[in-house]
Amino acid sequence: MSERNSAAPATHPVLDGEGFRLRTTAELARIGRSGGFVSLAVLQAPPGTAGGAAQAAGEIGRYLRRSVRTQDVVGLDGRGVTLMLPDTDSVQAGMAATRLLAVARVAGGGAGAAWGCGIATVYGQVEGGSEALIAAAQEAIRDARPGEIRASGSLRGRPRVLVIDDDRTFCQALADTVSELGWEGFPCSDVADAFTRVKDDDYAGLIVDLCIPGTNGVALLREALARRPRLPALLVSGKDASPDQVMEALALGPVTFMRKPFPRTEVEAALRMFRGLLPGVGRGSRGSAHP
Repeated sequence: MSERNSAAPATHPVLDGEGFRLRTTAELARIGRSGGFVSLAVLQAPPGTAGGAAQAAGEIGRYLRRSVRTQDVVGLDGRGVTLMLPDTDSVQAGMAATRLLAVARVAGGGAGAAWGCGIATVYGQVEGGSEALIAAAQEAIRDARPGEIRASGSLRGRPRVLVIDDDRTFCQALADTVSELGWEGFPCSDVADAFTRVKDDDYAGLIVDLCIPGTNGVALLREALARRPRLPALLVSGKDASPDQVMEALALGPVTFMRKPFPRTEVEAALRMFRGLLPGVGRGSRGSAHP
């Protein structure tokens, strides 16, 4: 949350609970329609320190009014500060939380070291809306030790990747690898189910086997990309891959190809490509510096 260089920096309003909730609801509606990330960082003093907490929260709120991006939203109550961060994934939210705790230590004096921070991140639609997002961040902070940043265990902001392969063992193993790399891999080995799921807006990327009995990966990609032309996809296949089919798939959109077997590092590289195409990632700030 670096300060702007402007001699007279703009300020942003500090909202009360209801105003903050309404702004959060509007932001969740936006990413529910178009995809993207939003995070909350909740900074609070421990119970029994309400007097000092109010003073420190006010100081943090004044700092944030001068320093946050134009799209960020500051909420303030008697015990702490909540910062809503549109277009911010869980890693970026953690960086913002680190800076918040540093400000709290300065603003709250010796007691500031006892403050904790909870973060929650979502991507796209979230069941329960703003109530669920706020509750997840508050739940995280209840589990945080003094001076600790704790991420929500229920909302981790992990985009879903649909993994389609008729080899159930391979499909599950690949989905597990995707999940281990910070995404949410969903395995699918049934052809009819695959054709239904590729139309589902819940997925932020696809990994599709080229050679599937009863159809092929190109047909599945064509079905998915007809609805969502910018949906990133990875086409995989063994030695029996048809060069013509591979070229046909690559011409459909943001598709890359990988031949089996492939190492974990290649899956990581594909997911980096996916990430660069996710809505809300890599846009840069729309105003002041990112927290």
